[in-house]
Amino acid sequence: MSEIKVDKLSPQSDVALEIGDSGDTITCSGTAVGFGGGKVLQIVYDLDGDDASGTTAIPADDSIPQQSSEGDLYMSRTITPTSATSVLRIDVLTIITSSASNQIMITALFKDSTENALAVAWMTETPDTNQQVAISLTHHIVAGSTSEQTFKVHCGAPSGTTYFNSRTSYPGGQMFGGIPQSSITITEYTP
Repeated sequence: MSEIKVDKLSPQSDVALEIGDSGDTITCSGTAVGFGGGKVLQIVYDLDGDDASGTTAIPADDSIPQQSSEGDLYMSRTITPTSATSVLRIDVLTIITSSASNQIMITALFKDSTENALAVAWMTETPDTNQQVAISLTHHIVAGSTSEQTFKVHCGAPSGTTYFNSRTSYPGGQMFGGIPQSSITITEYTP
């Protein structure tokens, strides 16, 4: 085995630097730096296919949704971060509809007992009632501690009954045999 010791390898202009050939294993005996990207530390998730309903409204206005008084809680997920400096990516998908027509269907994300929503996503329902919409929401937040944290998902509309994973006019409420599922996924990663 040969060894070359240099402080820097630089490619020629407009040429990519190649190290090794396809199939070779390149080993770094120290800590590799400068490659960008982070490392996934853990992923936790919940899939929820159960149908549910609620009547607590979320106004479609210029205020931040409040955990104690707006929307109904449909999903929650707990995570205990491994590092206070890591980042948590929270991905939410909700399948919801309203008994009232022309509603703005709203999904809000909350953390622990914090009153203000961290993030909100919405979609306008079609003119007919009971037209399900799939709303996705992604939020990034620094973990801040290694204590257990609970993220909660509230859904609602300005009026009417909100249906989660179901439609009232469809026999049995759910569509496609209940295969469609709402979900919350939390990924902890190093920045």
